[in-house]
Amino acid sequence: MIKNNFTEKIRLLDQLYQQSCDAIGNPPPSVVWTKNNASNDSSNHLQVKGKMLFFEKLKIQDSGDYRCTAANSVGSTWKSLRLKVLQPNSNKDSNGMKIGCAEIG
Repeated sequence: MIKNNFTEKIRLLDQLYQQSCDAIGNPPPSVVWTKNNASNDSSNHLQVKGKMLFFEKLKIQDSGDYRCTAANSVGSTWKSLRLKVLQPNSNKDSNGMKIGCAEIG
């Protein structure tokens, strides 16, 4: 079982970002992070430290869908996280979509 309730995260370019994947089970599960359903390799800038997804400085190309998969000899489960990295002073995300908000009241 993965205890985290992941959602969409919006962060700024060059920020530090960490997200843990807290999985419990018997026997204890191993945790694997993937981006856009691809394995971890240096081309996707994905860093994992134990159960922690880690970025020292976010880049625009770090935007995407991340999956935390926990598995043991009994089975496996996963949860997804959508990360959007924005440039400071910009109201557009990495896909060129406009983002806005309005205060009411």
